[in-house]
Amino acid sequence: LLGKYLYKFQDITSSKPKGCPISLESMISIVSVDEYDEDTVDGIHILFNYLPPGFKFIIAVSTLYKTQYFALSSSEESVTWINSLREAKQESITRAMGHSRVPIPSSWEFIDNMADDLCKRKESIKARLNSTENRNMDMSIFEAGGPASRGIMG
Repeated sequence: LLGKYLYKFQDITSSKPKGCPISLESMISIVSVDEYDEDTVDGIHILFNYLPPGFKFIIAVSTLYKTQYFALSSSEESVTWINSLREAKQESITRAMGHSRVPIPSSWEFIDNMADDLCKRKESIKARLNSTENRNMDMSIFEAGGPASRGIMG
């Protein structure tokens, strides 16, 4: 958790983030679940079968497009992460609006700019991929003898 992003790493020894960081401003919900909760999101209990030994809690971080899950070992750690994420989200929004009273280190701005560029590149790649898929689907209609290939007279 740094600046306006939540970074994911493969493990504790990793030096590079895994994938695109999660924008704190885009988080819709942050929920903690333990394996004994009865009132949980449908299907989340299956995740407990895949947790490493000693991990009994899951935080679900939802954005508009997907939900990501993070394993934690204790209730205290879960509460700390949820509170930290909520406070960081509020501070990120306040900072974006220009109302923050907290000084921001220049290193955070540099890291935020790098994350912004990474996310823009990812979105650009995703848009090009979608465009290519749409073009291929359009061409397959003509190649498969669809209605347009027979002309007006059929």
